[in-house]
Amino acid sequence: MVTPSSPLLFASTPVQIDTATQDYYFYFDNAIPLNEDVDIVAIHDDYYGVPWTAFLSQGPLPVTWLTRLNATLESVLKWNKKVYLAYEMLSGPLRTCPAQNATDGPDNQPVVTPFTPCTSCYDFSTTSNPEAAALQKAYALYVSFLIEAYLNNNVTLVGINLAAEINLGAGRICDSNWFNGVVSYYNGIYLVVKNLLTSRGIGETIPVFPSIQIEALMGVQSGQACANELTAESPSPALQKCISDGLGLVAPLLKDSFGISTYPPMVTGEFVPMWYLDSVLQQLSVKDRSSFLVAETGWNRVSTIVNLANGSVGGIVEHPQQLIDPPVDCVLVINSSISLANEWLSYLIKLGEIEKWTFLTWWSDTDLLYESSLNTCPCSTPPEFSSSCTFITAFREIEQLEGGSPAQGELVAKAFGSMGLRSLDGETTLLWETIQKARQKRERERVS
Repeated sequence: MVTPSSPLLFASTPVQIDTATQDYYFYFDNAIPLNEDVDIVAIHDDYYGVPWTAFLSQGPLPVTWLTRLNATLESVLKWNKKVYLAYEMLSGPLRTCPAQNATDGPDNQPVVTPFTPCTSCYDFSTTSNPEAAALQKAYALYVSFLIEAYLNNNVTLVGINLAAEINLGAGRICDSNWFNGVVSYYNGIYLVVKNLLTSRGIGETIPVFPSIQIEALMGVQSGQACANELTAESPSPALQKCISDGLGLVAPLLKDSFGISTYPPMVTGEFVPMWYLDSVLQQLSVKDRSSFLVAETGWNRVSTIVNLANGSVGGIVEHPQQLIDPPVDCVLVINSSISLANEWLSYLIKLGEIEKWTFLTWWSDTDLLYESSLNTCPCSTPPEFSSSCTFITAFREIEQLEGGSPAQGELVAKAFGSMGLRSLDGETTLLWETIQKARQKRERERVS
């Protein structure tokens, strides 16, 4: 008899682009069957914002925000799937400000705007900043309201991520003292949610955690101590020290699982380091290692080229840019392929089975953009997929209006564009096949 491996479950998001508003939304149309592709629906509520005014005053909720919530919930109920919830406690530059604000806008459209006043490194200390203390209580009410909406409808929750990529800006644009405030702010929210779950008799069954951004923890992003330490070989002593320091920084966070976010192509370039997560796992405590899970990951299947006209890029991808000629304005910033993406996914599945992870979230089920829109300059697609180019242009314009570089806006729009298990036209990819083979193997072992 085959010794069963861990019953590793797979999650993915139904996120797509709303061509009418040039914004992200959750897409549950049966033509894109995430319901059949994975075991868990991952609802990453990064896009809908927090109705701060309502939760601060305990007043009425914005109608459009509530409509979006109910539409998402109704779709999940139709599918009868397990759900992983993830929330954006932090927003702004490298997630260093409070969550974005949600209000009703004209024409029955929701409006999501940056939290103000905050440019970066907001003071989250609830002891020295009265506003932070009020926001902490409001955010706890917000996530409790959303969690109860799912629980009251008998949805099975497999995990609750209260703060996506909580450490992204720590030690990069904000110092460790700033992060101490974030830890205190988050820990108070964690305790409220745990009390809620405990009161319902499920405090020990649903893990609550923040997701920890692994590239930031390892110190390999631009401006960090180990930015030049990544190689295809085993990790250097300097990198091992950076990992140790990063783990020390996040150690005070209250968590039931050690959930991570990781996007290696943003820093490694053209290779898959097969020691990547092993190097972190080896330094974890027994508790953290045994509760490890992948809250989100992905790898673009096609390369990304950005038009540098009127600006430059930086802060997302860290490996050297390569000029493409012609035209001279077009720069290759993420050099990727389907084989590299599948190598990364296969590495994660093998490691997850060995380590007995509960689930692995791949971003996303279906591409956000048509493939050729990522690697053509200027952008070019078949007419029926021209909305991909429209979306990219909109992001360039928005970034410029906010005082940034249009090229940076283009990179933000494209960075997660081709990570789908399916292409934008719904066709399955090698990544889809790899996950289905793993699911079939799991089922064979379950019944043997």
